[in-house]
Amino acid sequence: MKDRVLNVLSHYMSRLHADMALRRAVAKVGIDSRLEDHRMYPQLAAALETSLRLFTSESLIDTAVGELREVLTPDEPSSVKVELRSEADMSLARQAARTLAEKMGARSFETQKFTTVVSELARNIVQYAKHGEIEITPLSDGMRGLRVRAVDQGPGIKNLQEILDGRYKSKTGLGKGIMGVRKMMDRFDIASDDQGTRIEVEMHL
Repeated sequence: MKDRVLNVLSHYMSRLHADMALRRAVAKVGIDSRLEDHRMYPQLAAALETSLRLFTSESLIDTAVGELREVLTPDEPSSVKVELRSEADMSLARQAARTLAEKMGARSFETQKFTTVVSELARNIVQYAKHGEIEITPLSDGMRGLRVRAVDQGPGIKNLQEILDGRYKSKTGLGKGIMGVRKMMDRFDIASDDQGTRIEVEMHL
């Protein structure tokens, strides 16, 4: 995002002035220097407009401001569902998780954590159940974050309570993966029977 903003500014001022303008705007609004917090984009755009007006002719100012606002208007995140049967599908789920987290304005470590969780849930489905799906949805009702719902039609987890109690020593990694997911997320729910396993987790931002 930083490079995209600098490219717009550089159309209307020198690269040196573009760098200076961005540094000042970043300091003024308090956004991180990598511009990862989408919530601060409107304030950043307003701060940069002042610099644009100093360096841009009157005939081009509307165009310049429009380009800047377009770059700093994040896409509206929407739900993504991935059917899981193979390792290729696992990669799709990981990419979907990363993309949605970034669109929601998650910081880099939050994006990595969320991607790791989705990857683990997808791996469990493909490895143990062979078939299932993951749905990733932005939270609503005033809560900012992401929800993941992982569902499969596998044989279920026979010793689920033992795993959740921390008493199970896994040789395959299943128990460790579930416990890792639970520790990383702000909300964790799981149900499993002979019809399959259903896991729902949330990460709050």
